[in-house]
Amino acid sequence: DQPLDTMMKRLPGAFPTHPPPKMYGFTARKVLRLMRRILRFSVGLDIAEKTRVNKTNNIEKKYTAWFSPKNLFGIFPNPFHLVPRPARLIQKWEDDREMARQFLAGVNPVMIQVCKDPTNQLSPKLLEFFQSKKINVQQIAAEKRLLFADYSELATLEKNPHNAYPECYNPTVAFSESNLRYFQASKIVFELGRARQHLDILAIELDMVHDTNDATKRDPQVFSRYTSPKNDWLMAKICVATADSQYHEWVSHLGNTHLTFEPHIIAIHNTLYKHSHPLWDFFEPLTKDTLLLNWAARSTLAKFGPDAFGDRMTSIGTGQFMQLIRNRWEKYDFFQYSALPDELEMRGFDSSFDIPCYLYREDGMKLWKAIGAFTYDFVTEVYGDDENGPAQDEIVQLWAQETTDPGKAAIPGFPTSIATKTELAKVMQTMWWICSGLHAAINFSQYDYFTYVPNKPLGARACMVQYKTDGKGKRRWIFENATPDMARVKETLQVARALTLPSERCIDNLGGHYKDVRYGKSSYDTFLTKLEALGDIIEARNQKNKKQGKAVYSYLHPSQVPSSIDI
Repeated sequence: DQPLDTMMKRLPGAFPTHPPPKMYGFTARKVLRLMRRILRFSVGLDIAEKTRVNKTNNIEKKYTAWFSPKNLFGIFPNPFHLVPRPARLIQKWEDDREMARQFLAGVNPVMIQVCKDPTNQLSPKLLEFFQSKKINVQQIAAEKRLLFADYSELATLEKNPHNAYPECYNPTVAFSESNLRYFQASKIVFELGRARQHLDILAIELDMVHDTNDATKRDPQVFSRYTSPKNDWLMAKICVATADSQYHEWVSHLGNTHLTFEPHIIAIHNTLYKHSHPLWDFFEPLTKDTLLLNWAARSTLAKFGPDAFGDRMTSIGTGQFMQLIRNRWEKYDFFQYSALPDELEMRGFDSSFDIPCYLYREDGMKLWKAIGAFTYDFVTEVYGDDENGPAQDEIVQLWAQETTDPGKAAIPGFPTSIATKTELAKVMQTMWWICSGLHAAINFSQYDYFTYVPNKPLGARACMVQYKTDGKGKRRWIFENATPDMARVKETLQVARALTLPSERCIDNLGGHYKDVRYGKSSYDTFLTKLEALGDIIEARNQKNKKQGKAVYSYLHPSQVPSSIDI
């Protein structure tokens, strides 16, 4: 048992009791849009299962058989595409550079770090490996070209393998080894090319023994494409991808956006909204739908109980992913972890680090600056030229107190008082980044990268240890025994499709809102001009990359960034 009382504050209750106020619920139109999307997609999956998936004996081909074919009967262009195909990913997913690229511009671009001090940031086993292969990581680090992602925290989780149907919640489900889900504490090390245009994988370290009581038993082993057999290397990459998936879904996505923003909304509701404060004109679009989503998720995707999604679908299970979220929150600081420049710098990506292929940072910083200019302009509309205006605003101070009070919202690092327009604008900028750009980058990329399941398995049925002992180096064994089975694949597809419903309230179409409120119209008009310019930059780059057969990155295009966490 692990205490979770140090997690984020939230509304009481879960579906179907204690719903949030109706003002935070879905519109009827949105419910219909979501139902239509789910039903249409479910029809496509059922057709795929009956006509393609069940008819192929090739286990690898089953993973691609879920997607709609380009042509009907091999002749006519398919006008339906009920299950859209991530064609480029299916073709490229095994390529090392493609996997590395995803750490910069894929579904979870917030795990990668700059390695400035290999001696302290990398493990002895990795350092020993690099030395034996005459790879001078100290020199690469000095050239600002050494990066890594670290999942060693997984070694602290007790249940490995995790039972997809824990006995405490599922007493009638008989134990079966087929229900065990595995994960491995791991690290992956990258080298940035000298031209700084692409990333490649240098090595992967996997803990081969999971022992939370004695770290000396973990037996880390290092794999690389130069020293490992081809299928061993593929399995090592799948193990790291599985580790990353645990962090993406539960820490980066659920924890750092949905659950982080919930107490903010509660504090805003209890102060700015209740007192009809001018800042509510800014915050209203930021609060749409999030409380309802979180409330519903506590009884669906993130529930504790029988046949829980988090338990049956993921390697670590519901209880342990809550531990990871709790661990992150115990270290959390509002600006350091949620203000984009601060968060990037915390991972080593300060303004002096040149990495143009890190498109999450490239597009994100442009959007961040545009949001910051807008929030300062908005605050100026409210307070005029008085830089110290917020200091005399009792409601703003009440909001800051509510947000930081340990018995209320309890947001670590949020200012306990707000003295200036500049400080207030940065608070507003950071909050909008959480529920707009950050969530958009983490959430709307899910269909593109999770639905071809071998690329990003949520729950592994085996790890490198079983592969070494039972798989005997065979590629087929990996897909038959390690990557998720077809029932889990189907559910992954269904959830990814639902969670990527495009928003009708993006940051560039709030004109209707600002026509109806007291403050912000002039500021928003200026903001729109900047968003249009940013959109043009992203579109031009994507058109160029598409012609060259490269991946496109559109998740931070203003027309695809919702104003709130609304799905």
